[in-house]
Amino acid sequence: MRLMLDNYMPLPGDQRQDWMLWVELWLRAIRNPGLAPTSARLYADMHSWIRNAVAEDAVAAGRDPEDFADHLLALIDGCGVRVLMADPAMSLERMQRLTWSYISSELGYDPAPGLESGGS
Repeated sequence: MRLMLDNYMPLPGDQRQDWMLWVELWLRAIRNPGLAPTSARLYADMHSWIRNAVAEDAVAAGRDPEDFADHLLALIDGCGVRVLMADPAMSLERMQRLTWSYISSELGYDPAPGLESGGS
């Protein structure tokens, strides 16, 4: 799960560039309804990847895998945009910690190394 989560972070380099493309797609899809199917397909792929990765654990924890995937994507998107904008209240490290905290609390996973507590 840690490797999967790292793939969704706006890490410096290529992943940050990918994030900027995502934000551009969001804006263009809002302004141009013809892009809505592309955006929906890409989100469906990400949603499926997360849902399938956690389905068994989510059900065992009494969680709906579909809802979990939607909540996780919303958390990642919201925090990620703030990281891209250099919001002083949302560092990449804080995004990682908040995201992992959600995963841990919902699915009972042990905290990821280095993300167990506090920090900004």
